[in-house]
Amino acid sequence: VFGQLWIGTTAAAFLFALLVSGLIYALSERRGMTPQTVILAGIVMNFFFLALQQLLLYGASPETAQLINGWTFGNLERSRFPKGLSAAAAAGFTLVVALWLLPRAWAMTALTIGEERARSLGVAVTRLRVEAFLLSALLIAGAVSFIGTIGFVGLVAPHFAKLTLGDDQRFLIPGTILAGGLLMTASSVAAKLLSTGAVLPVGIVTSLVGVPFLFLLLLRETGGAR
Repeated sequence: VFGQLWIGTTAAAFLFALLVSGLIYALSERRGMTPQTVILAGIVMNFFFLALQQLLLYGASPETAQLINGWTFGNLERSRFPKGLSAAAAAGFTLVVALWLLPRAWAMTALTIGEERARSLGVAVTRLRVEAFLLSALLIAGAVSFIGTIGFVGLVAPHFAKLTLGDDQRFLIPGTILAGGLLMTASSVAAKLLSTGAVLPVGIVTSLVGVPFLFLLLLRETGGAR
């Protein structure tokens, strides 16, 4: 696009991230829009597009295959290009979403105690869910389109903030933003320290941290249920 490879790559990543999010929402809505159906729809989409990615790799030249593989691991080094545009875009997305969410913090807090109770308090549950889902998709697409896929940040940061701040969205929303930023900063530092001579992709570090954290969280919740 205009002779610039990064424009086409970023635009395609942004549009397809929104497309996948829309497909996940459509699939999960048909089954009642429960957390379990959203996760299942996400797993289905993940395997489908992973198969398409492998098909591209199979028929690609070694140079192109290396480029494709590079985008499967998130790399913060890309955020410097071009001229800080990616960091500015991410900050803009985050600011807009935060300004939308904070006035609705009470409604989102009410939703955490159950749909029926939220409706009894006057919360438009379906509308709130759709808007929150779309804004989440916008944030994800904005991040992925510039720096590639960085896994587990969207899972670890909110859970960590919830463990320390509770369920009140007035504190949980800004707390999650700060927790995500701290996690990315710590992972970036670790990526530089763990690899000599080259910067380790930060997506590898977040996955190594995220998997045991969520495993421990699952064991904790299972123990509490017993």
